[in-house]
Amino acid sequence: MNGGIFVVNAGGSLFVKRVAFNAHGGIDLISDNKAYPIQTVSSDETMIIGKIIGALERV
Repeated sequence: MNGGIFVVNAGGSLFVKRVAFNAHGGIDLISDNKAYPIQTVSSDETMIIGKIIGALERV
């Protein structure tokens, strides 16, 4: 799951973030926007919905 951008349901909220599994068994949600810190969530409360494979418009 490391690498790429994913749609993630974490605790009932949806995120579009980079995903990395950490050494403590949690999942790090990483934003490309450096103004947002890395969020660590429990794997028990997180569902990977899908991987972003393209964009219709460049942001």
